[in-house]
Amino acid sequence: MKRHIIGLLLAVIALTACDIEHSANGHLDGYWQLTQMDTLASGQSADMTESTIYWAVQHHLLEMKKHNETVKNVFFRFEHSDATLRIYNPISDNKAISDSVVTSPLTLQPFGIQHLDETLAVEQLTSGRMVLRNELFRFHFRKY
Repeated sequence: MKRHIIGLLLAVIALTACDIEHSANGHLDGYWQLTQMDTLASGQSADMTESTIYWAVQHHLLEMKKHNETVKNVFFRFEHSDATLRIYNPISDNKAISDSVVTSPLTLQPFGIQHLDETLAVEQLTSGRMVLRNELFRFHFRKY
C-alpha cells in the first residue's frame, strides 16, 4: 500500500512540475527552403534553390534567414489561419551588437517582403510544401 501511495505522489508531482507548451501551427511549423519565386505582374518564375533563403517556424516565431554575410536574419511574430499568414514586429538579428527593431521595409526586401506588417495569402500548405503570395510575389517552399 505504501508503494502505491508513493507512486501516486510521484506521478502527481511529475505532472504538475511540467508545463507543456503546445504549438497549434500544424504543418506551418518547421524549416522551409524557398525553391521558386514568381513575379505576379510579369508571370516570370525564378528558381531560388541556390538562393539559400530559409524560413524557420516554431511556436510563436518565424525566422527568415539568408546564408550569406550581407543579409541579417529577421525574426517576426506571426498569426496563421487557413487562408492567411500575417507577419509583423520584425527584429533584426545582429549578433555582433544587439538585436534591433526593423524600422524600414528595405531591410526585408531581400526576402521579397514589402511591409513591416504584411499579410500573405496561403495558397497551399502541406507537410512538405507551402505556397504563399503577397501583392508582388508567389513564394514556393519545400520543407526540410
